[in-house]
Amino acid sequence: MGPPAPPAPTPEEQVLIRRKAASDLVSLIPPRIARNFFSAEDDEDVVDEVEEVILGWTDDLDLNKYLVYGLLETIILKICPEMMDKTPTELLAERGVTFAETEAEDVDDVKSIESGLI
Repeated sequence: MGPPAPPAPTPEEQVLIRRKAASDLVSLIPPRIARNFFSAEDDEDVVDEVEEVILGWTDDLDLNKYLVYGLLETIILKICPEMMDKTPTELLAERGVTFAETEAEDVDDVKSIESGLI
């Protein structure tokens, strides 16, 4: 299976990681432009602002859920573009499969397995 995953960072480590990410982002912008853009007095205020405004949105659980669902929907529609206009039930019905038939077959399979017929 491979080596185990490293342990999750502690809250203190998470703060340091976010601070480093904000600092790295700020380093990509010329200091004078960054101070003007973020209306900050010095570089430390710019880093604080980047950490709060740009990186802070990831703390919102509802926003994260919305983002993940949006990405998942985009990926599924890229893989199965026919799902854009029809629901899975409509697609199965179009192919001659209904949920009642599928469920009945599943129940029959389970009963056969339990009785030792398969």
